[in-house]
Amino acid sequence: MDELTALATLAQQQQRERIVQLTNGQVRSLSQVAQLRAWLADQGCDMENLRRQTVQAKLPETTGAVKIALQARLDASRSSTAKLGAITAAASYDGRVRGCFQYYGASRTGRWAGRRVQFQNLFRGSIKDVPGAIALVANGATPDDLDMLFEDSALGVIASCLRSTISAGPLHRLAIADFSQIEARVLAWLAGQEDALDVFRTGKDIYTETANAIGSKSRQLGKVLVLACGFGMGHERFRETALGYGLTLDPAEAAAAVTAWRGLNSRVVHMWWETHKALLRCLRRGPGAVDSFGKITFLYKGAALLARLPSGRHLVYRRPRIELNDNGYEEFVYKGSLGGNWTWLRCWPGKIVENVTQAVARDVMAEAMLQLRNLPLIATVHDELIAEVPRDDADQVLDRMLTVMRQTPSWAPGLPVDANGFVVSRYMKG
Repeated sequence: MDELTALATLAQQQQRERIVQLTNGQVRSLSQVAQLRAWLADQGCDMENLRRQTVQAKLPETTGAVKIALQARLDASRSSTAKLGAITAAASYDGRVRGCFQYYGASRTGRWAGRRVQFQNLFRGSIKDVPGAIALVANGATPDDLDMLFEDSALGVIASCLRSTISAGPLHRLAIADFSQIEARVLAWLAGQEDALDVFRTGKDIYTETANAIGSKSRQLGKVLVLACGFGMGHERFRETALGYGLTLDPAEAAAAVTAWRGLNSRVVHMWWETHKALLRCLRRGPGAVDSFGKITFLYKGAALLARLPSGRHLVYRRPRIELNDNGYEEFVYKGSLGGNWTWLRCWPGKIVENVTQAVARDVMAEAMLQLRNLPLIATVHDELIAEVPRDDADQVLDRMLTVMRQTPSWAPGLPVDANGFVVSRYMKG
């Protein structure tokens, strides 16, 4: 930790000095957006903004001083390196960090929420050899060393090492098991999208199959479509999301991809609208009303609308009402928590389905955790379960975790679930 922190501080200092020198003092801080845009324009690089996704899209096209400046701006926008200070501040006397996961912290789905360090938001990583980077940092590597040896900048390398700050104790290992594409599976199951369910049941790759079905050979496009389009995302937002996955699409390509995905998944699209209609019918009838679509039942009780999930658990929407949106369409509105404050929240058809899908995926996770309750589970990050166990027992523990996580809950007949995992000494993504 100390080595990473010191290296990040040095890299940021060198970066500030480099940008001042590079621009002859025209830009003295990477937070000076107007000055940096003006300098870039003088170099023949017009940028409509310097948001992260815009810079990421432009960076591969640039060379020389412009490339250095854009990379510096990209690094300056990283929040991940600030995690180093948060991790250090949260550590107890024995080097362990506690109190980082709040049960039912995500009120709209019931998921565990990150607290303090926010391990759910750790940078996934942009380099292939994280263990090699850690070894170099421990042996006194400089920012220039990292810039030269890895495919990302020094600060990108440091951010890629953040997950590895979570490590097993002496003679112990981390057994990490991850539900495979659980939200996509749950969504297809709730919607009755049988062709997608058959892909999962036969062990085929849903990303490749999706790409092929819309006439593309790009697995990455199939992946972004599966991950992004299940809850009503439009083509403009889809284009921005694709950029975050390194996929550049023009507006027409993005629109065509979204339209093709919706045609391929007509049962999911049908579920957005029919679930929304059932909810509105329930609200119009007033307290005591019940309505349903598919596997979800809505109950209007007192001052709350309840959504009963297949597990028997309920999502709660307080003080529900129907309002007209800016386009004159009826919309579901309720009082909820956002950023620690109670406020009115709007819920469009895809959003309701998103809440329900994520809640059911959470219930699948909780079911597995109950069956594994005698294991030393130390964290749940998104769809992962992490146990810290004696080294000699780690492989056996992982096998048990995977066996349990691959079992369909009794309340979800027909839902194809799967899980994968590995054993490591330091936390990483598989």
